[in-house]
Amino acid sequence: MKILHTSDWHLGNRWKDKSREDEFTCFLDWLLGVMAEKKVDALLVSGDIFDNATPSDGILEKFHQFISRADSTGCNNIILTGGNHDGVSQLDASAPLLKRHHAHLVSSLKKDNAKDCLIEVTDADGKAQGLVCAVPFLRVRDVSVNNEEGDYQFSYIRGVEQVYATVAKLAEEWKAEHPSLPVICMGHLPVQGAKPTESTRSVIGYVDCAEQDIFPPVFDYVALGHIHKGYSLSGGRIRYCGSPLAMGVDEADNEHRVVLVETDGTTQTAESIPVPVFVSYVSRTCANAEELQVLEDELHQEDSPLLRDKNFPALSLELRYTGKDITTLALHTKAEEWRKLPFMRHLSVTLVQQNESMEVNTEQVGTLTDYNPEYIFNLKLNTECAEMTEERKSDLLECFRTILAEISHN
Repeated sequence: MKILHTSDWHLGNRWKDKSREDEFTCFLDWLLGVMAEKKVDALLVSGDIFDNATPSDGILEKFHQFISRADSTGCNNIILTGGNHDGVSQLDASAPLLKRHHAHLVSSLKKDNAKDCLIEVTDADGKAQGLVCAVPFLRVRDVSVNNEEGDYQFSYIRGVEQVYATVAKLAEEWKAEHPSLPVICMGHLPVQGAKPTESTRSVIGYVDCAEQDIFPPVFDYVALGHIHKGYSLSGGRIRYCGSPLAMGVDEADNEHRVVLVETDGTTQTAESIPVPVFVSYVSRTCANAEELQVLEDELHQEDSPLLRDKNFPALSLELRYTGKDITTLALHTKAEEWRKLPFMRHLSVTLVQQNESMEVNTEQVGTLTDYNPEYIFNLKLNTECAEMTEERKSDLLECFRTILAEISHN
């Protein structure tokens, strides 16, 4: 059985509040090509399909178009799980459409319905090829156990352990009837041994990580999401594929990948497939006119070294100028010239003098309707609640997402 392990698409994510819809279109088109070329039996998306609980109509349309086009690749199984950024109500609204295109979605899970996450992978003739245990992000309200001592973290992690133990028991029962077929587990959580990037905005602020032993040997491969960087644990049996696109400045220079896994229940091979850099994100600081000229020369080279992938000539440039040997007007003029370059997607130029910053080429500010509610709520948290603990911010964000999902559903 060939599976393509992906996660953390974060469709709808914005880079410094700039739309990335074209970038997501390129990624989804590329992914369809990989699915067809590699002849995969199942595509896995281990959580955080969307960047927020209420994706725009345009992003939803791109997602649904991808699901419908995937039929032409020959892949008969698409299995998706909800992540901490996904809205359960929104995912559930898409579920009926997904079923028409060999796509299975598990948006949420409670301790008493663990059987709902067991999905049998079949070939074109309906013959079983393996089992996928599609465990989504587990929310506190769904899995916390009673704890007399009142240890919130202990209560939650014990609930998570119980869910995976129940899923493993069900998988063992299936395996007893299909001893020669592989069992795959999907999860969306931090696991010991993998370090989150700063851009991984975790709702699991009160849990450092789960132990690797929550995935017993019955799982031949564990396809994880939530960490945006690729990690191989337990000899490759447990793996984070990472996000396919950079979700923050600290991820811009990372190589992003999807993972092709071939397993027959006895042997296993894994191939990391690099995702093209559809937009090159570059941050540069120049201290004088000479350094600024070097940057300008790089921009005008035929094969600019600023473009990481020459097949996708698109650049997002953030420049901070700290010198005093150029006027604001001259810097503004250069910025306007650079913005006309055919590959310039986004450009931000900031003049920094005497500990003061001034945006010298401010673009038109969007209206309130250009921003989703979660973005605005996050902005308020980070600007007006700077002294609040990250744990408290995470709790408030989770409550906000719950309220928002209920409003959207009604």
